[in-house]
Amino acid sequence: LLSIINLIMRRLLRWAFALLFVLHDAGSSSLMEFENNNAFAPVCKRNNTNDNVIQDLIQWIRGNGGIVHDERQAFRGRNNNNAAYATAFIPAGTVLLSVPWNLIVEGKRGDYCDLVKRVHQELAKNEHDKSDYGPYMHYLESEMAMMMDQQDVNDESWSTRCSNSLVSDELKKVALLVTRYSRSAYGWYEMIPVRDFYEERPPQEANTRLMEDENDEITTLIASRDIEAEESIFSSTVPDAWWTWRRIEMKKYLDCKSVNQATRPIHSHETWVHLRRLYRQTVGLEQSTISSNDTLDGFDGVPIQAAYSPGKGRGIFASGNIKKDTRVWTLMHQSARFPDGASYRKFLASVPPDMACDLLKFGYIEDMGEEGQPDLALRVDLDEASYTNTAGWDDDVEANIGCPLELEGSDDCEFNEYALRDIFAGEEIYSNYIDFALPEAWEHFGL
Repeated sequence: LLSIINLIMRRLLRWAFALLFVLHDAGSSSLMEFENNNAFAPVCKRNNTNDNVIQDLIQWIRGNGGIVHDERQAFRGRNNNNAAYATAFIPAGTVLLSVPWNLIVEGKRGDYCDLVKRVHQELAKNEHDKSDYGPYMHYLESEMAMMMDQQDVNDESWSTRCSNSLVSDELKKVALLVTRYSRSAYGWYEMIPVRDFYEERPPQEANTRLMEDENDEITTLIASRDIEAEESIFSSTVPDAWWTWRRIEMKKYLDCKSVNQATRPIHSHETWVHLRRLYRQTVGLEQSTISSNDTLDGFDGVPIQAAYSPGKGRGIFASGNIKKDTRVWTLMHQSARFPDGASYRKFLASVPPDMACDLLKFGYIEDMGEEGQPDLALRVDLDEASYTNTAGWDDDVEANIGCPLELEGSDDCEFNEYALRDIFAGEEIYSNYIDFALPEAWEHFGL
């Protein structure tokens, strides 16, 4: 009898230690796994995300006439973001998410800055349980808390769009939230609950498509092709037609006219570095024409600074005296060449709409070939050279950088621009686009 009691006691102790180990491991693990047979449950959710918040959000959508498919897809943490993936084969045409319009948060006329203020107001209301978007605001609050641990609230790259109106750190935090979780089409910004779980990709990589009913009363995400089990589920706000559009159609879709009417930011070094990385990912390292050393730019130590030019927007100014014949800029460092129109479209689809408008403005085509043997190059200078204004805005403005007479016709002028005269500190630097840009050549790239 004593031996039986001892055996039972030993087993009970083993189970107790095992239970303690499991509880300890669950509490300290960076990923928490759980199962739910009847819910659209995140798998491997981050331990600092409240699982009940996710479930409340999903039930709120369903309770208001929406759909969140729970049999063949799930969420998991990936690269500090939520991500959707297929748990079983998903046939093309399957509805994955359907959100009624009254659950979508937007600002007046789809304005980004107004959306920031609207979300800020709803978060404040939610503190007193008075927001109509309560479960969604609870989710955004938990996400915002995590983002503040990962990113500086004063990071220029996301806050400059509304820099004049974001007067408090709290509004800047909300701007970071809106930048990450909003979607834009035709320049109309909105926040669709649960949509952020579907990672954004260029249209040719997405396996879903977004649809709206005739009355714009519900937004639906469906599988655009068969999706295999364990495959990630990607979405795209860019329409399928993007792949064949010319620049004028892309500009209309992105509402670049409205974007360019506002004061555009002078991008930080970090923003240029990010664009260079996206370019390398787009064309591949073998076809990349930019330096892997992101500390370099085309001005290569020449004293310049970007600033606003009256009546012209952004411009480049000499921050010190520059002597005649000094090489002011070279395309050998950060001038990105695209092999075709498709890669240019893919690059534009990988950035926010307002940045795509900038890149459409910055793009140009020049002939890098010998006489009689054209070699058309589609380029975007991924440094502050893109702010260089052209001579010809005013009758009294002449280019002060370009190709000196003694170098005309040489290979040197294909890659570099020189000071055509002494340039003094404070002067704006002007090139002459007509010397190299070929506006009629966009047709060659289908753009």
